[in-house]
Amino acid sequence: MVTLVNSVVTSIPTYTMQMQWIPQQVCDKLDLLGRQFIWSGNMDRKINLVKWDMVIKKRKDGGLGVRVARWQNIALLGKLI
Repeated sequence: MVTLVNSVVTSIPTYTMQMQWIPQQVCDKLDLLGRQFIWSGNMDRKINLVKWDMVIKKRKDGGLGVRVARWQNIALLGKLI
């Protein structure tokens, strides 16, 4: 599930994130979609088995390595500088 979120939800807006600042509401919605999919497998609401802070940690730090949309947007825009 984490692989699907990393390959689909975080990579679809990547081109747009490279060119412009994405509003916070859009970043929050992208994170919400990924969070709902990881925790339930679909868009139904279920019990969370892992804290979101643990999900977004890097894999080498013991997390699952899901990218936060705002951080990804900032990193991609940093390439333009």
